[in-house]
Amino acid sequence: TSVAYQNRNPPIDSANEAVIYGGLEMALAIVFLSPLIRSRLISNSLITCLIVHGCLAVFRSVSFVLYSGIQPMTRQLAFFEWLFFIGAAGALWRERRQLRIRHSTADRSPAN
Repeated sequence: TSVAYQNRNPPIDSANEAVIYGGLEMALAIVFLSPLIRSRLISNSLITCLIVHGCLAVFRSVSFVLYSGIQPMTRQLAFFEWLFFIGAAGALWRERRQLRIRHSTADRSPAN
């Protein structure tokens, strides 16, 4: 068993888990899906995704060094966290590049 689940206080721990795995996850989902409603928010969502998944990937990777007996499922989570982090970095780079191209094209167009 993991250290986090030893000596659990079920009512308090269940409430905390509902907040973390419910409320926080819902907030992140709204941030990540907000560009579907307002496309101008895509950079903010990508930056948030980059920060969140970068932190998760780094902390999970450090935990592999600090703790023994890491389960295969945890290794799979780390793989996907790194994948999301790299994907968000690539998407943000592409978005910024396209924005620079649009601005440089607009700067060169003749004024009406």
